[in-house]
Amino acid sequence: MVSMAAFQALLWRYTGQDSILVGTPTAARSQIEIENLIGFFVNTLVFRADFNTNMTFRDLVRQVRGFAVDAYSRQDVPFEKLVEELVPQRLMNTSPLFQVMFTFQNIPKQIFEISGLEMEELEFEAGIAKFDLSVEAYEDDRFHCRFEYNTDLFEKQTIVSQLGHFRNLLHAVLENPDEALARIPLMDRSEHEQVLAHWNRGAVEYPTGHIQTVFEHQAARAPENTALIFEGEGLSYRQINERANQCAHYLISRGIGPGSIVGVCFDRSPETTVALLGVLKTGAAYLPLDPAYPVSRLSAMIEDTAEPYVLCTKAIASKLPQNICKFIRLDADLQLIQSESCLNPKLDLSNVQLAYVLYTSGSSGRPKGVEG
Repeated sequence: MVSMAAFQALLWRYTGQDSILVGTPTAARSQIEIENLIGFFVNTLVFRADFNTNMTFRDLVRQVRGFAVDAYSRQDVPFEKLVEELVPQRLMNTSPLFQVMFTFQNIPKQIFEISGLEMEELEFEAGIAKFDLSVEAYEDDRFHCRFEYNTDLFEKQTIVSQLGHFRNLLHAVLENPDEALARIPLMDRSEHEQVLAHWNRGAVEYPTGHIQTVFEHQAARAPENTALIFEGEGLSYRQINERANQCAHYLISRGIGPGSIVGVCFDRSPETTVALLGVLKTGAAYLPLDPAYPVSRLSAMIEDTAEPYVLCTKAIASKLPQNICKFIRLDADLQLIQSESCLNPKLDLSNVQLAYVLYTSGSSGRPKGVEG
């Protein structure tokens, strides 16, 4: 139960799934009459573990123990019957109910002796994996694990890494079973340093040019790829770029261009991305305005930039000071904006372009705008 719980914890850390299903064999010799009977009685049980981010290993072992006791009391129900009832539609390339098998060998290994012969046990490759991943655990003076895996799914180095992570996880939970499983490091110091060194390699070529230009190149290269997902709905690079182009052309028609600063005030939404790109495409800089800020702070920021335009929605515009700025509302003015061209604006922008103005908190006095 302890080793099964640890293995399911490892799978949870890899997959992030709320529930982990693992198969395990049982001898199915619960009746004394068949204990010594020759034949294959082995049945398969499915162990389920449900996880949450605050679960400790002690919590998990209690859950696995309860599930195991319940499952063993029903171990004579044929696995084939479960499959028939629960998975009427089978996939030929996928094992039903579970894809990972865990076996704990708790029977002492027998040593065969024949007079006049010397016998030696040899390891051999079966040549086929029955499941995506099978783990066999046993113990003598130490705890041993053997991993069998589908080579179409896993590289050898991946499995070696998993073995190391399993070892680290076991050491950690035995040392402190009340530590949250989500916070236990799977990597040791050496692997952690290797990963950091790989991620921090500086010899990588990054796109050069303005942010909006890089986005335009991506939209041309992969126009239908998903660029943004909001509340379950995705927008492609083409859709965002075209909407930003229409916004930019509309702003340009209102006299906005290089040297201008445009306020951008939206709740979290795709319109925020469209507005920011639209402003940058004009050569202007954007001034982010959080609608959750007090009106007095927003007014001070708008007045300090001495810029008349703020991109927002109709609802947000009604909450902002009406006498110090002009509003371009992406919802109320949508018809006018959509009448503009979807093509990228053709502007001769300098290599050094002001992108944004951010205001300090003002904790040491009056808030100050910082250009970037």
